[in-house]
Amino acid sequence: MSRAWTSAWKRRLGPLLGVVLFAFAIGVLHHVARGTDFPSLRESIRAISWLTIGAAVALTGAGYLVLTLYDQLACRHAGHPLPWRRVAMGSFIGHAFTHTLGNALLVGGSVRYRLYSASGLSAVEIALVIAFCFVGFWVGFLALAGMVFVIEPPPLVASLHLPFASARVLGGLFLIVPGAWLIASIALRRPLTIKGWSLRMPTPAMSAAQIALGAIEMSLRGLVLYILLPADIGLSYPAFLGAYLLAMVAGKISQVPGGLGVLEGVFLVLVPAAASSPATLGALAVYRGVYYLVPLMAAALMLGCFELSTRAENVRGAVAGIGSRFGLAVRHIMAACAVLAGATLVLGSVLPSDPARAQQLALWVPPMISESAHALCGALGMALLFAARGLQRKLLAAWRLSALLLVAGAALSLLRGFAWEEAAALLLLLTALLPCRRDFHRGIGLGSVEFIPGWIACFALVLLAAAGCGAFAYKHVEWSAQLWTTFAPGDDAARALRAFAAALAATAAVACARAFKPDEQPIPPPSAAELERAARIAHASPDTLANLALLGDKQLLFSEDGEAFVMYRVEGRSYVALGDPVGPPEQRLELAWRFRELCDHHDGRPVFYQVRECSLYADLGLSPVAIGDEARVPLAFHRIGGSLASVAKPGRLEEIGCALEVVPPELTLALLPELKRVADAWIAAHPRQADDGFAHGHFDPSWLARFPTAVVRQAGVIVAFASVWTASARTELSLDLVRIAPDAPQGLLAPLFDAVMAWGHAEGFTWFSLGMAPLRGVSAPTATGALAMTGARLGRRVFAHGEHFASLAALRSFMETFHPVWEPRYLFSRGDLQLPRVIHDIVALAAPGQGAQSLPLEAASA
Repeated sequence: MSRAWTSAWKRRLGPLLGVVLFAFAIGVLHHVARGTDFPSLRESIRAISWLTIGAAVALTGAGYLVLTLYDQLACRHAGHPLPWRRVAMGSFIGHAFTHTLGNALLVGGSVRYRLYSASGLSAVEIALVIAFCFVGFWVGFLALAGMVFVIEPPPLVASLHLPFASARVLGGLFLIVPGAWLIASIALRRPLTIKGWSLRMPTPAMSAAQIALGAIEMSLRGLVLYILLPADIGLSYPAFLGAYLLAMVAGKISQVPGGLGVLEGVFLVLVPAAASSPATLGALAVYRGVYYLVPLMAAALMLGCFELSTRAENVRGAVAGIGSRFGLAVRHIMAACAVLAGATLVLGSVLPSDPARAQQLALWVPPMISESAHALCGALGMALLFAARGLQRKLLAAWRLSALLLVAGAALSLLRGFAWEEAAALLLLLTALLPCRRDFHRGIGLGSVEFIPGWIACFALVLLAAAGCGAFAYKHVEWSAQLWTTFAPGDDAARALRAFAAALAATAAVACARAFKPDEQPIPPPSAAELERAARIAHASPDTLANLALLGDKQLLFSEDGEAFVMYRVEGRSYVALGDPVGPPEQRLELAWRFRELCDHHDGRPVFYQVRECSLYADLGLSPVAIGDEARVPLAFHRIGGSLASVAKPGRLEEIGCALEVVPPELTLALLPELKRVADAWIAAHPRQADDGFAHGHFDPSWLARFPTAVVRQAGVIVAFASVWTASARTELSLDLVRIAPDAPQGLLAPLFDAVMAWGHAEGFTWFSLGMAPLRGVSAPTATGALAMTGARLGRRVFAHGEHFASLAALRSFMETFHPVWEPRYLFSRGDLQLPRVIHDIVALAAPGQGAQSLPLEAASA
């Protein structure tokens, strides 16, 4: 219990730390800007010329252009080069999104996966792209910061009392890292193997380009702010760049979206001479809009226009390939836009209105309507954050609510103080959202939305930002209870107080609705009635793996109409679903979503293991890893022993004095004593092979009696048996729980499979599934490679019939003698960082009592 409590707090620590750092940054900003008031800040923003803003926009575009080249270089290093036109749009949308809202609060690294997977990159290649960009950021930063520190250190470095005669020594230390990276790329030309993971260094030319592009992009990013700053700031560009780089990295480390507040606070601390200047604060505000908000809105509009273009019949064929790339990212981009719109409404409601506009508005709008608009803007802004979470879950109700709130918010912005810029931005986001209607197809209500710690932190950040902006704008106001009932035309402080209270009330209403919602308990083992319902669904499935649901050892999550289910087990925090959802195809996606939400509710890891339909799970924000191949033999025509035959050779059992009989389910119970004798003898001869497992059956009379049983007799005595699984419409046939007595003839396994294949062909079955085998030529990083490192004993329990072979290589060789068709099978989880723990839990399920103790986590980690 203590360990679970500690683990839960560790998962909440990141969002909590982000909120604390953001609150600290707001305090720093208030301290350093105590001599500036809101009217002077507004005037300083207006004083920036449109020519300067245009130059800043052009430099921003140049920076994002460099990032597209960076991604193209990363794809080349990953071994999957793509033309620039295939990378440009994806790179811009991905970076515009992550720069503004970051990865921590909303979606992690799944957006990058969606943008590149449809272009043909595998999960491993995408991981290499992300790693290349991550390393490139830091080596580029250290190279640029090192050069700046050597040329002209930032002003505050001398006041830190570093143990150096000159701060330039620190710049020299910075330069060691990119220098070492270049040397390593020259010296280490062979891939490095670390704990089974193969790491390949970039070429020297690629490493140099990696460092150069990173440094250029950060220089351009800094130059955007530099040209916006007042000319009398008294800093050369190198001195400014040193302070900016430190502030930028502080914002990134804080995990606050876009480093909001942290970047500004650290920069003002490092440049104290500029902190008291309203022009500096105005430049920072404009920089935040130009470099962060404008690209995000452009990315959203680009996505909306693309959605419209794909609906036009005359161009659909030309863009279909790109459509698959971006359709999966829509929900995340639109959720980010809704968060931005909500924050805009809340912040706009607490900031003072323009006096000239307020006077004109008073001539046309009654005072009570204007007063009400302020409060409603605060409440609607927080409601948009709630709707944003629903958008991330692809809820149709959330799409409708978001569209309604954006329209209402735009109207209220005009009624509040004729804030046409704010209204235009909201309508612009609405323009991006409306064409994406088909991407929000889930018909369940908003009451199903769960709020993970990151989203709770998102609510807290918006409220903290509103409180900070209000405290700054009305720093000279004497706060009292009379403000609640003050409705004077120019009393913006009273309006801000009521708007903030409305935002708090809306947040509290959402929190209470979630708090008083009945707590979902973990689904118990299935009842007899549920097992019968699952049996009916499984018998109609074309996949024989569905029969494992009838063991009764797995929880079953049914669809709302009870016509589909997901079978799963819980190990640690991993909720491991075995196989694809079972049932009608049109219900599988919604059922997969319900399973994902069940995991979110219990703070668990969603895992889909041994699945076929990859298209279902990328939509849930999960990433694939190939874990093996399923060997399927076409029964009408397959090879045996190097010869070509129309059916299997049934005579091979007779050659060793044995005979096969497939006993129907109703007669299996009569054979149970003899079957039990064979099973017990097999276990006695293989004491380390537990007769239990997650992806395999075990000796359970009630379960065995549901299926035909293949029985092998020698001189009338049963010496081997196997449970025969059959699929709907005789599409597939497979064996499970193959048990052979120690005194049976040697080499009985292959003749047994041959004979069952011949029987299946005679009965009209199309395919025979030999089960899942390890990948050929496994090379890390793959889940199978990590499983192989756990030892053959555990690995054999993960793959079908692996307990009959001395090694995983022998298992695959056995299957290859039947010349099957190999079809890949995948594991889907949240990402590579969780993969070692997920594999650990799967092995623990596959070998109860062995996996958790025997699998070292470091053996499966990178």
